[in-house]
Amino acid sequence: MAQVSPMPWLDLFFLAYNKRELHRPVEYFHAHDGIEFLYIHEGTGQLVLNDRFYRIEPPTLIFYQPYQLHFLHMDFPYTRSILKMRSPLDDRFARLFPSLCHFLSDLVHHEPEQQVFRLEEGQDAELREQFRLFHETLTLSPKGERKEIFYSYCPSFLSYFKTRIYPMRRPAGQAFHPRATRHIEKVMKWIEEHFNEQFHLNELADEVHLSPSYLSRLFRKYTGSTLMEYISKRRLEEACLLLRTSHCTIGQVAQTSGFADTAYFCRSFKKRYGATPLQYRSAHG
Repeated sequence: MAQVSPMPWLDLFFLAYNKRELHRPVEYFHAHDGIEFLYIHEGTGQLVLNDRFYRIEPPTLIFYQPYQLHFLHMDFPYTRSILKMRSPLDDRFARLFPSLCHFLSDLVHHEPEQQVFRLEEGQDAELREQFRLFHETLTLSPKGERKEIFYSYCPSFLSYFKTRIYPMRRPAGQAFHPRATRHIEKVMKWIEEHFNEQFHLNELADEVHLSPSYLSRLFRKYTGSTLMEYISKRRLEEACLLLRTSHCTIGQVAQTSGFADTAYFCRSFKKRYGATPLQYRSAHG
């Protein structure tokens, strides 16, 4: 099965279709700044989400809320598709698709009854076709038209998810439970917005209204790493994206990702990925 290159973030979305993963990344608790749909085609693994453990077997669809902490461990090799969306809840979308807009708002802001779905055979075939069609349409389209394509595809995908996968999880008309406010999610949101800036623990602690010492202990308890370790990982992930999708120099990649010193960035990158930034760009460009 050939690997299919992902479509990069275009302000709104990221798509990777039918991608076969052959090498295990460094695994840790993490979160994303948008809503993510993860579709496991092949392979088995384990997921920790909301302090619950799930055994993952194909075909499975998982969705994560923005800044929702999770840990996924998959046995290799495995095949997946990913759709990440930054919420398209602008006025135009809301006017055209009010019910879908309300549904998406519920998914983002409230506590879902279920986030891990083991698909039936028919659902698997239908969902695979949804991802294939979106990917092929994007591949054949000029970059300048891809945002428009997203706006045409997003309602179709959300309608499918709402009517064919999610609906029978709760009685019609029953409201979602309010989503509990979690300190850790506030921290994740702050990190996502400031990871490429110089880090000051007191500034973050003031933002989430916790003492610096308690915040540090809480973060380590939930993620297994220190704040600086997590921020360094996030900066390196950003560097990987820039190396794959831009023509920035290594120094520019380091600076944009949040590393003040290019030599330190190169050492940190090689320690984590086993390759220099130039070697990584050559292999993934």
